[in-house]
Amino acid sequence: RLDEIRGKDWFGTFLPERARDDVRAVFQKVLTDVRTRGNINPVVTRSGEEIVIEWNSQVMRDAQGAITGVLAIGLDVSEREAAEKLLRVSEERLNEAQHLAQVGSWELDLLSGKLSWSDEIFNLFEIDKTKFGATYEAFLNGIHPEDRDLVNQAYTNSLVTRAPYEVTHRLKMGDGR
Repeated sequence: RLDEIRGKDWFGTFLPERARDDVRAVFQKVLTDVRTRGNINPVVTRSGEEIVIEWNSQVMRDAQGAITGVLAIGLDVSEREAAEKLLRVSEERLNEAQHLAQVGSWELDLLSGKLSWSDEIFNLFEIDKTKFGATYEAFLNGIHPEDRDLVNQAYTNSLVTRAPYEVTHRLKMGDGR
């Protein structure tokens, strides 16, 4: 309640010690008229529990242009942060399982043509993921030339029939194998 916090130092009252310097630095940016958006930091509640808040802040000025305060709007993103952490863990487990099984997965966005590969697909194709132009055409270029039409036909038919497909094909590795 306001009467419980009036006159208290906000940084010392609501921030865990480990976050105070970083949040003060952001606050100093706001005071130099740098509008801040999307800053995320922990806040301590009355019960001592920490929640995660995403802040958007800007200075407030009077008619003469003098700073009269800071408007900071905070949104509790604790659940979002927890969900993102669980997603990262799940992705790590999927990557590890695919690595152990030596299988991979991919997804092609039909509207944009953007191809997304799991880490294990890059390993199987022996391609550096930082240098791969992830497109369907680039994928086809990794297939043995004699098998490209077969793969492309199986894929194209699956689009028309909206049915899954399975095709066995060879890869043409970068070193010629």
